[in-house]
Amino acid sequence: MVPPGDGTDSETMELTSGTGAPPHTTGPLFHNFGWNCHLFRFVAGVIRRERLPAFERLLWRACRGNVFLRTSEIDDVLNDTVTGEPVNKTVFIIFFQGDQLKTKVKKICEG
Repeated sequence: MVPPGDGTDSETMELTSGTGAPPHTTGPLFHNFGWNCHLFRFVAGVIRRERLPAFERLLWRACRGNVFLRTSEIDDVLNDTVTGEPVNKTVFIIFFQGDQLKTKVKKICEG
């Protein structure tokens, strides 16, 4: 269990690929197998820098490598909202497809 103020803050969004390609293209980037669109979802948030390696391992193992994770360190030192102590945090964004991965990713981020 994560102590208050020590967890991740995250938000989930959905992306869809559309038909916004210029008319001069020679073919589709993805072959459409009867689906109207490809649905990509992502979760973005911040996490304490020292918790990032364990977070990455847990995410990789639970999702069997079917996620794409990008991180970037926040240069400024932030203050913890509960204790007021200075903390170093990292921004993350996780891309994935499907409802099962959405459930797993959200549970990991909220846990």
